[in-house]
Formats: sequence, structure tokens, C-alpha cells
Amino acid sequence: MTLTVQLTRLAVAMAAIAIAAFVPGNALAQSAASFIVAIGSVQVVDAGGRTRAGERGGPLAPGDRVITGANGLAQIRFSDGAMLSVRANSDLKIEAHSFFGPGDTLATTVLQLLKGGLRAITGAVARQNRSGYRVVTPTATIGVRGTDFEAFYIPAPIPGGLAPPDEPGTYLRVSRGIAFLQTPQGNLDVQSTQIGFVPVAAAPPRLLPQTPRFMLQPSRPAPAPAPRSQPPQRSQGESGGPTVRQLQPVNPQQIDPSRTLTSPTTAPTLSPSLTSPTTISPTPIAPSTSPTLTAPATSPTTTSPTLSPGITSPSTISPSTSPTLSPGMTGPSTVVPPKTAPPPR
Repeated sequence: MTLTVQLTRLAVAMAAIAIAAFVPGNALAQSAASFIVAIGSVQVVDAGGRTRAGERGGPLAPGDRVITGANGLAQIRFSDGAMLSVRANSDLKIEAHSFFGPGDTLATTVLQLLKGGLRAITGAVARQNRSGYRVVTPTATIGVRGTDFEAFYIPAPIPGGLAPPDEPGTYLRVSRGIAFLQTPQGNLDVQSTQIGFVPVAAAPPRLLPQTPRFMLQPSRPAPAPAPRSQPPQRSQGESGGPTVRQLQPVNPQQIDPSRTLTSPTTAPTLSPSLTSPTTISPTPIAPSTSPTLTAPATSPTTTSPTLSPGITSPSTISPSTSPTLSPGMTGPSTVVPPKTAPPPR
């Protein structure tokens, strides 16, 4: 690549940044990018330092920075069809973007990853001018010869700050195609399924033997767990289970004595004409009334004397005969005990 071509591309990128500083983002929305999705905390800081909230369909211009919070996620589509997903806790700047359709051999996309991570699927810019598509971090430059890759940059920890999730530096994972890491200390091609790394300290890039743990986390932040609460009580009209009612304590002073149940004084009996047991409600008996015995329908087998409720005076019953119950007797009757011989003196 000649020096003249490099200077020409640099001039195009600088011109795009200069125009973005004076032209509103809506005027450049067709030549730059726009949000597909903006979830959680997503802020946009334009080239003039003005801040606005990222929203679905919102335009992006060269010079804009996309900053996501701990629960933020942004997906961006560029005018050449490229797709970009910005992870949580990231800071990405669209340094330059120039695309004038098919056949544009000077098409350019330059992204600056200041913190966090992204996933990129390249579009027409990378197909028509591979060297014009770059992702720049503080320790390396990422170029592409493929279509799908992820880039991460972990800055060095500040004194008193949180410990980084892994060793500070630039990470590159390729899902499809080929990408490369370029540094003053050397270059490294990263094939599909490989992971390249460049530390913060001046050192050449190298391949990692295994995937870092922070890369295994999902790109979309998980929602915060809902606080535990007591399950709602179902009303009688709701389906899905029986009605749940809470028992209220009973005040003994509020009990009506007339509604108090008492144990029955007589045992229930079964009627001879019934074939199955039935429950007979006991009938309250006044204290002045004596229990009544009902005479059996057949001949009596009881030999002990029995008082009929209609008898008002004693009557004599011969011991040689069986006692007879006379329900219709109204006159007095006397029970005479049998005579026995006096004991010898």
C-alpha cells in the first residue's frame, strides 16, 4: 500500500469527523449507523460532548461514543450492513465510517474500543476494502479477513478500584474467518475458534490455550432476581387450587350461649324399617319428664316389672303370671311383692 493511498484514506476519515461535529446526527444516519436495540443503561456522547439516551432507531454518526452501564446492551447496524453488539460496561467510539455503495474501494470503518467488549459481523466495507475495517484498542489494532469476531479490552486497574476480571489487555476471539492482532512488537493471525491476547505491557501478541472465564458469560446481562415475597392468596373465584383462608382467633366472650352445642342425653336408635343406618338428631328432654320406654310390637319377653308412663298409682301383679303393659290403663295399680316364709328363729 502506497503512502498516497494511506494519506487519502486518513483525509476521508478526518473529513467525516469534522462534518459530524457540525451536522446533526439525523443528517448522517444513512451513512453511519443506527440502534437496533438499546436495553438498560445506554448513553450516546456526540463529538461536541452532548449526551443523549440511546434508543431503538436512534441515529449514530462518526465521532459518537456508545457507553453502556452494568445492565446495558446495544445492537447497532451500519449503513454497509455490518452488525455490532456492545456488551455491558463498555465504551465504544465510532471513529470513522464512510460507505458510498457497491464499488467503493475506499470504504472505511474504524472503531475505537476504550473499555469492555463487542461482537462484530462485518459488512460490505470489509468485503470491498479489508484494510479499511479496523478495531483499535489502547494496546493493539484488530484487522479482519473474516466476518464474525469478538473483541475485548480490560484496562489496567486503578488504585483502590475493583480487581479486573482477568489479565488487563486486548482479547480477540474469532468465530468465523480470520482476524489478526497488530502491535509494534509484532503481528499475529487468529484463526477460527482461536483466542489471541495482547497484554497492557509492551509485549508481542500470543494465543491463549483456553477461553478466559469472563468470555463464557452471556453477552446480555441477566436480570436482577426478584425479591422473595409471600405467595398471594387465591380468591374464591380464581382457578388453579383451593381457596386459602386465614383463621381468625376466637374471643370466648363473643360466643352466644344459645348456639352452643351440647352432647346428646340419649343414644340414637335405628328404626326397624330402615335398611341402612341413618343419623337421628337427639331431642332435648325437659328435666321434669321421665324417660319413656316404648312397648315392643310383639309379645313382651321382659320379666321384670316395667312402669308405663300412663300409670299414676301402684297395682298388684301376680308373681305367677307375666307382667302385662296396659297402655290404656288410667286407674291405679299396685305391685305386690311375693310372700316368703319368715326365717326360723
